[in-house]
Formats: sequence, C-alpha cells, structure tokens
Amino acid sequence: MRQPAWIQSLQASRASSIAAIGLLVAVAGYCLAFERSLYAAGWSLLILALLVLVLGRLLTSSLALAAIVLSVVTVSIVKNHILQIALHSSDILMISNWDMQKYLWSDQRHYMVALYASAALIIAMLAAVYMRDTSYIPRITGFAILAIGSLFFFTAASAHSEHPEFNFTSVNRHLTNFYASLRETTGIAQNRSYFGISNNVKAAGINQERCNRTEDTPNIIMIHEESLFPPSLYSEIEYDRSIDPFFKSVDGDLHLLRVETFGSGSWLTEFSVFSGLSTEAFGGVRSMAPAIMTGKLGDSLTQWLKSCGYTNIELSPFPEGFAFSGRFLRSIGFDRIIDRKAQKASTFNERDAFYFNNAIAEMKKHFADSSQPLFTYIMTMATHYPYDYTYAPEENVAGGTAKSAPYIDEYLRRVGLAVRDYRAFVSTLKASFPSKKFLILHYGDHQPIVTGNLAASSSTSSDPRSSIGYLTYFAFDTINYTAPPLPKQKIVDIPYLGSIALMMAKLPLNEATASRLSLLEECDGRYSFCPKKKLIADFQERLFETGALKVH
Repeated sequence: MRQPAWIQSLQASRASSIAAIGLLVAVAGYCLAFERSLYAAGWSLLILALLVLVLGRLLTSSLALAAIVLSVVTVSIVKNHILQIALHSSDILMISNWDMQKYLWSDQRHYMVALYASAALIIAMLAAVYMRDTSYIPRITGFAILAIGSLFFFTAASAHSEHPEFNFTSVNRHLTNFYASLRETTGIAQNRSYFGISNNVKAAGINQERCNRTEDTPNIIMIHEESLFPPSLYSEIEYDRSIDPFFKSVDGDLHLLRVETFGSGSWLTEFSVFSGLSTEAFGGVRSMAPAIMTGKLGDSLTQWLKSCGYTNIELSPFPEGFAFSGRFLRSIGFDRIIDRKAQKASTFNERDAFYFNNAIAEMKKHFADSSQPLFTYIMTMATHYPYDYTYAPEENVAGGTAKSAPYIDEYLRRVGLAVRDYRAFVSTLKASFPSKKFLILHYGDHQPIVTGNLAASSSTSSDPRSSIGYLTYFAFDTINYTAPPLPKQKIVDIPYLGSIALMMAKLPLNEATASRLSLLEECDGRYSFCPKKKLIADFQERLFETGALKVH
C-alpha cells in the first residue's frame, strides 16, 4: 500500500525527523522530570501543533518550540536572580514599552544585549533551518496534530486538576508558571473585570463631591524614595544610627508602610498611593495595573487635590512613557510631568539633590505666576540597584554590614547620601520660601534586592505578604505648618497612604476618603488582607456604583 506523501517526506528526511523527535523528547523530559507538570507538557504540545500548522515543517516547529521553552526558562531564572519574582507572560507587554526598553538598556544593559543577541540568533537559525527543512507536514495533517494536542492539553490539565494559578514566589517551575500566567494576560485584551465586581452589582453609591477649601492649606510635597526602608528593621544590619531620625515623622515615631512589591516595581507602589487601591486585585498582571486602569478612576489623590485648587506636577527620573505611568498620571489629574528628558538628566539614577534642585526651580516659577497651592511629586533613584559599584565615590558617607546581605555596604552608603540630600532640600525650602507652608511626605516604595536573604530568614508566616520584606516606612515633615496627629496603627497598607496625606493636609475629605480612613481603623491598617474582607468589597462596590471606579 502506498504511504502518504508526508510520511514519505519524513522518511526521506530521516536526519531531520530524528533531530525533531530528539528536541521534542528533550522538551517533554524537562516538563515531566524537572517541572513534574503535565500541564506544561500539554501547553508545549499545543504550541508545537500550532507551529506545525503554521510552518508546515516538523523540524523547524520542534526547534522553535525548544527555543521558546529555553528562552522562557532562561529569562525566568535571570528575572528571579535579580528580583526574586517569577516570569509572567505580561512581562512581554511591559518590555514592549519603548521607554521601558530604554530604561533597561541604561540600567541592565548586559542583560538587554544578551536578550537582543539571542533573539536575533534564534530568528536567523530558524530561518536557515526552515529553508533546508524537508520534514514537510501537510495542512490537513497539521489540523489533526492540533486536535490531538488540544485533546492532550485539556485531558492532562483536567485529570490532574492542575490549571495552576501564577505564583510570584514559585520559581522552581518556570515554564508552568509562565503558561499559567497566559490566562491572566489574555484577560487584559478581553477587558476582564477586576476587584471581584460584576456589572450587575447593586450598592449604595459614594457621593461625588467638590472640594470647598476654606483655609490656607499647605503646599504638599510627596517624595517617592527609591528602595528606601529603615535599616533598624533587621537586627543583623550594622549601620550609622545617625540616619534613624530621617525615617521618623513629626510626632517622633517610626511609621511602617506595607507595600506590595519587593526589589523592584516602583510603579505598583505609585499606583496604590494615588488610586487608593491594591494591586493584589490584578493577580499576576498587576505590573500592568496603571495601563489597565488609565481613564477608569474618578477618586484618586490628585483628582481630589485638583478639585481643591491644587496644581499637580511630577518630577520623574524616567521617560514619561515608562511602565505606562505617564498616561496613567495624566488621566488622574497631573498638570505637568517633568521627565528625565525635560530635566536634562544624563542618567536614570542622578543624585537626589538633582531632582530636589529641579523641584525648587519649578516651585519658584509656580509661586511667581500663580496663587494656587502646589502638589509636587518627586521620584528619586540614587538608591536603586545595582550595588556592585561605588556611587558618588567622592562623597565620604558611612555604609554598613550584614551577614548574608551582599552589597549592603554600598546600599547603606546611598541611604546616607539620600538622607544628606533630603536634609539639604528641607533647608533650601525654608530659605527659599520663608513664608510658605509645606507638608512633606516621604516614603519607601519597596525594599532593595539586597535584603532578600535577610527577609527570608526573618519570615515567620506562611503568608508571603506578611513578610518583613514588604515593610518600608512613611514620614511627614512640616514647614510653617502644624499637622494633625497621625494614625495610631503600627503598620499601614499602601492603599491608605494617599488618604492619610489628605487628612494631614487638613483638606475637606470626600466620602470616599473618609470611608478609607474608617476602613483603616476597622481593618487595623490592612487592606487586601483585612480580616473583615466584606468591608473592603463593599467599599469598592460603592466606588463602582458611583462611577469612581470602572472595572471594565
């Protein structure tokens, strides 16, 4: 009996077929032996079937699959090495942002060179193999393979009840984690609902009010301190104790802030400060929270400040489009974003004094032309990794030591520089604007990667979000202004910080802000993990009912 043409083709190209089978065995072996995941094997077979259907070549498709698997695993290992976070498929969307690529090129150039070179090599190799590949698979056979692959995928996943959720801290199953994250990433394109709210929810809305500012309110300065936290959190760290007062507020106390990211992801903290919401609601795609929620908020910190007559400006070390933050910030009431280019910064991590001096210059221009109060948001970067070189070597500043924390000395040097620059900034404010009132809020956006081992050894809870590694600080200072008492909670979750700032500025509070401050008391500082979860859910449903929060 005459054999089908595609089988004759495979027999004629025996070397290609053997090579293809070898690659497939290697991929299957990795999925089953190393990740112990039929789910990953099922996904890989499904991708192979799609590649065969599109390319019509068994060897090229097998090689492409092997390249995908190897790339995902390698990039996940590198990401985990840097950030202690697993690779998520939405990272592809994030890195497609041109300003993010420019930042990574400046900050992690050796990794970006390796990424670009590897991508070019893989494309060239696949093109060369495709031109010589004789393992032809007809389209009808491709559809049959796709059907088999789909059946295996759904059967394997169902039989083992896998369909795993993406786990930020699970880094031993790189491929499984990546495949599991695909459902969350496709949810962005499908405009899925977040916060557990459906369109048919019925709740009492929150009143949409206008701010009737009656007294002479302070100008507000909010400083997003990169990678800053109180070193006193870890007993293992030895450091210059003269920096401790920097972390304390006007009341003389240290106030701890629980953030939702570790080692990186400044834009996640930024999102929660301004939105009053938790990025936990977005699951594995929380890195895309600013992009997802652009144009969907009506109750942000800066929108209320604008209603109170404030002019809102930002001074950023990044290009405006970085991590989609520029569009997000403009959608919530920022009047001007003075980015890296506008400030004529030569690097991404200028001294804090560079941004502070630029802020002083902007304030002088504003106060000369306008009687409106000013909200100035400043991001710093000097304390950002990497820490394998001496920053500002001409400066004599104390460092520190800690066992199991490589590069902690250099990190603590930079903290010392940050404290020095902040104190000089406050002195300059007093001298430049002797009659102006200022409320200054500075806070740490996340801990640096160098505390990873310390946080792991200090953790006593099975809940990773309760880890000491998610604690930073917030502090208020004043100039010519008397602030009210701060909340009494020992630790405050990041979504409350914007509402606390409004309270400290003695501004009229709308119902949403008053409700958040009530939740702060009811939940003892917790938000997403508040023991009274229904209170948080009801509050978010009320925001939705009013239109202050759009979930689609």
